[in-house]
Amino acid sequence: MMKALSAILLALTCVAAAQENNQLLVNQIGLELLPGEFLVCRLQKNATIPEWAAAATPISITRSREALSIIAPANAVPRGTNCKKGWRTFEVGFNPPELLAW
Repeated sequence: MMKALSAILLALTCVAAAQENNQLLVNQIGLELLPGEFLVCRLQKNATIPEWAAAATPISITRSREALSIIAPANAVPRGTNCKKGWRTFEVGFNPPELLAW
């Protein structure tokens, strides 16, 4: 999970650096800071995707060799789930690749 978080931080650093040169870049990529608190949950690597995760929106579900990671709105996660609180998240839009040429 640390590798995934490092990749996300690197991508956001690149966006921030580029944003200094071009304020419109964030709009082209389609980054939107979502409202509310999100939880980053870590389940066992062989765990099935829980029903609460399948029903939550917006959600990010990632399975690595180490864990099943779920990022979900705080109000969608049942108590007792192994999570870290206090996160915010971005939604990334899907734009044509020509808009992303730096």
